[in-house]
Amino acid sequence: MFADLMNGDVIGIDQRGTGRSVPNLSSSALYGLPLDQPGSIEAWLPIIERVSQAESARLRSAGVALEAYNTRESAEDVAAVCRALNYTRVTLWGRSYGSHLALATLARHEWLVDRLVLVSPEGLDHTWKLPSQADAVLRRLETRGAGDIVAPLTAIIERLRRAPVSVDVVHPRSGRSIAVVIGAFDVQWAVARALGDPRSLSTLPVAVREMNDGDFRRMAQIALLLRERAGVRSAMKMMMDLASGASATRRARIERETQTAVLGNAINFPGMYLSTAWGAIDLGDEFRRPVASDVPTLVLVGDLDPRTPTENASEVAATLPRATVVTVENATHQFDLFGTAQIRETLKRFLRGDAIPSRHIALPPLAFQ
Repeated sequence: MFADLMNGDVIGIDQRGTGRSVPNLSSSALYGLPLDQPGSIEAWLPIIERVSQAESARLRSAGVALEAYNTRESAEDVAAVCRALNYTRVTLWGRSYGSHLALATLARHEWLVDRLVLVSPEGLDHTWKLPSQADAVLRRLETRGAGDIVAPLTAIIERLRRAPVSVDVVHPRSGRSIAVVIGAFDVQWAVARALGDPRSLSTLPVAVREMNDGDFRRMAQIALLLRERAGVRSAMKMMMDLASGASATRRARIERETQTAVLGNAINFPGMYLSTAWGAIDLGDEFRRPVASDVPTLVLVGDLDPRTPTENASEVAATLPRATVVTVENATHQFDLFGTAQIRETLKRFLRGDAIPSRHIALPPLAFQ
């Protein structure tokens, strides 16, 4: 599909620390979050910090310069690949974090970029998410057939904050019954993760109704899986996000919104809290400045995406005067980019240099259970 759209060479990069790049910084280190107490940032963060510090020390002792894993260095890698292949002008195509890297590359090597495609845009000061955007998506879901979510979810979280519940579930591997204690943060964390995936999102209304009726079996099963699978996964991703960081203004906004948001700051957990544990070096506000350029840019953003929301697209486009923002209705963070003829045609027209006929594309409504 890429080849058909681009009508030319398509170059993919295994970013430093990933895939076949050497070294690969994928990690099997698990946090080992306990099951016999309710989840909370306060209870879990010391556990996660210890594992992160140990993994950081292991990699550094093996000679890995973790501070070299940041988006500014990766932008230099993109330019180096283009030079090695003798490309003088390229179309940069990035999705989610890839859009963050594409913008960083544009900021440093504008001469290289002919056109820019940003899908689910993450600007250079958008690494850490706004809790209010998760709330906005929850409210929008209520208008898209999900029914009441915000009020019952708020009541459930408050109830669990006062009195966590213990639920017996069958462990999927051992087949044995095991007790899982569910607290307010378990629900906040699970919902925050579900908001980006249309498959998980389809079960949210029924899960809220079950919990509102006192049935936490589904949530206990989810909590079991989340806790047992939670781990570092990629030291590269940790270092990239922590180096990009956030401006003081954005951090202050996140802290304010955390106090009143339905999901608290679950959308940024645990990464935002781990800078010291990983020994990360912040790239600073100069790196996070809005990117200004006349390069033609297409921005595709889902209106049900709390991680890279429509607000991101507006902020990114504000300093790109030749940017066209297309809002994709009913699209979450992980929407199918090539599954809709209208999206494919929009991409094709932009890459040919033709005008974009519509700034709005509607996907079919989400099918809730």
